[in-house]
Amino acid sequence: MRIRRRDKGVPELNTTSTADISFMLLIFFLVTSSMYEAKGLLGQLPPKDKDNDKKEIIVDKENVMAITLDAEGKLMVNDSLCEMSALKGQMEEFIIRRGKEHLLTIDASPECRYEPYFHLQQIIGEAYKEAREMKAQKDYGRGLAELTSIDRDKVITSLPQRIAENFHDAPVPEATTVPEYTTVPEASPSGKKKGGRP
Repeated sequence: MRIRRRDKGVPELNTTSTADISFMLLIFFLVTSSMYEAKGLLGQLPPKDKDNDKKEIIVDKENVMAITLDAEGKLMVNDSLCEMSALKGQMEEFIIRRGKEHLLTIDASPECRYEPYFHLQQIIGEAYKEAREMKAQKDYGRGLAELTSIDRDKVITSLPQRIAENFHDAPVPEATTVPEYTTVPEASPSGKKKGGRP
C-alpha cells in the first residue's frame, strides 16, 4: 500500500492586524511623549512715550555691575573685558555681597547677534538661582527648594532681581544715574523685544 506524501508548504503570516497595531503604537507614543516647548524671555519693554513715565533713581556706583555687549559679541564688565564663562561666578559673588542694594545694568548693542545676547540672559538667570541657593544653604543649612514658602520668600526678597537694561549705547556715567530697574519674573513664557531682537 502506497502512502501519499503531503506537500508541506510554508504557512502565510497573517498581517491583517499589523496596520491597527502600528496606529495604536503611534498614538501611544504621541500621547506619552513630552514635546519640546520653546520658551522666550520675559521682559519689560520701554514705555511708548519716552517723555512720560520717566523715573530715575540714584545708585551708588559700588553697587552697580555694568555689563556691555558690543556688536561683535565682546563682553565687558565695568569697562573690563570678560569671558562669558567667568561672568556667572562674578555675578554670584556680586549679588551676594551687595544684597538688596545691587543693580545689574545691561547695555547691548542692537547690532549684536542673537546667540551672545540670549546666552547673557541665561547666565543672569542661572547666577540669581545659584546665589539664592547659596544664601539658603548659609542661612538655613538647606537648599532653596527644601525651605518652607515663608523662608523661601525671605531668601528671594533678600536677593531680588534688580536689572536695568539700557536701550541706547550710552555708558553709565560716574555720578551713576540709571533708569528705574526692572524686576524680571522667574518664569519666561513669552518673547522679548529689544532693538533688533524679538
